Amino acid sequence: PEQALLSGSDINIELTPVYGEYAIQAQGLLTAERHAWRLQDWTVSYQDITAQLDGRLARGSDAPTELSVKAAGPGLAFLDPKLADIPLDIAFIARLETELLVLDSIAAKLGKSDLSGSLQVGFTEKTAISGKLHSNYIDLTPLARDQGEQANGQPSQGEEQDTTGQELVFSDEPLPFETLHSIDLDLHTQIDKLVYRNAAAKEFATHIELKSGNLQVHHSGSGPDGGRANSTLTLATSEQSANLDIDIRMRDLRLNLVSGEVQDPNQIPPISMTFDFKSEGNSAHALASSATGRILLTQGAGLVENKLTAMIGGDVFSTLF
Repeated sequence: PEQALLSGSDINIELTPVYGEYAIQAQGLLTAERHAWRLQDWTVSYQDITAQLDGRLARGSDAPTELSVKAAGPGLAFLDPKLADIPLDIAFIARLETELLVLDSIAAKLGKSDLSGSLQVGFTEKTAISGKLHSNYIDLTPLARDQGEQANGQPSQGEEQDTTGQELVFSDEPLPFETLHSIDLDLHTQIDKLVYRNAAAKEFATHIELKSGNLQVHHSGSGPDGGRANSTLTLATSEQSANLDIDIRMRDLRLNLVSGEVQDPNQIPPISMTFDFKSEGNSAHALASSATGRILLTQGAGLVENKLTAMIGGDVFSTLF
């Protein structure tokens, strides 16, 4: 086979390596070219996911590797049982050079959700990640923690909630300072409509920038039935400490966070919020406990579920700080 490849012959190869409890099956045509191995009509299968590959694998450091990838499957149960019934369909072109990986022409669908765009990763003294991603529609509801729970996050009927040994919401683990200083990030995302259970937002735009250990996140969006939101998060870090500045402004948003299933948008109370604080520390818990600033929340007239009050107990703040 090796001599045949080196002389330019085509060889059909079928592989069945074992990965964990499942086999990865691969079959396709392999051709030897001067600077690359050419892959034609390759099919790779793992559990219920099947991918088609075409392209070239570099035979040396001077030539790039370029692959066209298309993958599909009936679900992603091997990642999370909640995703078992959500079909996957994804395609992209990958190009790998000595110090650069480019994922271009990304087109992905996960159930009703979709994503498109491009990503680029540079490998030099720092890992530099940049990209632009766009979605017409993303539904986060399948990821909700409602397996064995009611929709409002409470235990199912007959099941008692164990509050003993409750851990803090914000960890005392030190922030990943070394990682923050080893990566540069510049990512733009645009989601036309974002859905989570009964709540929805539109024109959901985010810009995330990380450079020299300093993180900035800018966000803007609006409600499907009126209102706007803008927010800025800045995290400035040194070797072992961080300063956090968060500014969130919401005006008359009708997001349906507390009304349950309603048909008339006018029944959803408009929410306005000013959330402005600063803090410093070397962990998420230290940042939360040292926070100073103001929170102003106003809610207009509308429908609020009675069971909402059961979601908040007197021990909530003890788990925060």
